[in-house]
Amino acid sequence: VVGAMANDALLASVVTGIAIGFLVPTSETTVIIRFVTEVETIVTRVIMFVVKLTPFGVFSLLFSSLVVLDLGDIVKLLFVHLVVQCAATTLVGLVIYPIYYVAFTRKNPFPVFPKILPPLFTAFGSGSSVATLPVAMASAKKMGVPDSIIQFSLPLGATINMDGSAIYFSAAVIWVGYCQSMTFNFAQIISIAVLSTLGAIGASPLPNAGIAFILLITDQVHVSTNGFLPLLLASDMLLNNVMTALNETADMWCALIMAHIFRNEIKDEPDVEDQAGRMNSQIISRDI
Repeated sequence: VVGAMANDALLASVVTGIAIGFLVPTSETTVIIRFVTEVETIVTRVIMFVVKLTPFGVFSLLFSSLVVLDLGDIVKLLFVHLVVQCAATTLVGLVIYPIYYVAFTRKNPFPVFPKILPPLFTAFGSGSSVATLPVAMASAKKMGVPDSIIQFSLPLGATINMDGSAIYFSAAVIWVGYCQSMTFNFAQIISIAVLSTLGAIGASPLPNAGIAFILLITDQVHVSTNGFLPLLLASDMLLNNVMTALNETADMWCALIMAHIFRNEIKDEPDVEDQAGRMNSQIISRDI
């Protein structure tokens, strides 16, 4: 495991981490749990320090690329990348998810679109699934989704249901290879898809947190990022909000589908306000 992590063997490290996660006891007093928690705290502090220096680093990288590369070539490459990403995101959000909704619920998906606009716009504006979560939960409540499904599916989706990130990782890696006139065989494409999916599940729901996974995936499929890191950083800033909007859209569709599937099994308890109102009505009726 240590050798795999030292050599940036992402797939081996992720599979090992999943296996250990299932086998380790969930008690907080476990040595492994405490060790991982302490390491996470240290790494988080280091990352937060690096984030404060990010504007200076990005400017330096972009400036060096502008000096070496032709501005016309940079605009052309970024334009291709942005078009592919936005086209894939639009296809999934406007076609694939409604098809799933129709397949599972046998309902018309078009009335749903206006109702999911508030969380979609919030996600696009904030670039964070966590920041969008309260708006998404309120919108799902208005659409009649039971509280138990809202409290389970939406927080879980905000952390692991990162469809937009998975699309972005895959397209970004293939785009870097395309810029270098590389061709990918079937095995490499499958590896990119699997690693992108696993990376999206483990990615942080915070803005611009996926660039590290792109670098790890490019290493696994032997794609050089020399000279392209500034372009990846620039495109990540532009596309992060688009990815977050798709992630939140997926969460809303999943919540609606689950509400339909489990509509007969789940019976929510009345809200506290409803219970208080009923008790007051009963007291008033007794007094009368």
